[in-house]
Amino acid sequence: MAANVETKEIVAIEVTDERVSEGNKFNSLVNQAEENLPDQKIEKALGDGAFYRRDVFDQLQEKQIQPVINTRSNANAKARG
Repeated sequence: MAANVETKEIVAIEVTDERVSEGNKFNSLVNQAEENLPDQKIEKALGDGAFYRRDVFDQLQEKQIQPVINTRSNANAKARG
């Protein structure tokens, strides 16, 4: 689920079962939110460690959205690419 933190309005949602990693749905949620908010720029994306992934950071950088994502407990500080 993605929500506007100021208005508490839900701007995107994905329903999955336990076999789907929530990290795999982040980019889809960002795309949905942009479609649902055509007149607004998403400035920040907040998430927990499940979203601490290269593809998430790459998409946010491409869309010029500031990531505010908690570091995973098993994160490695070495860059890979």
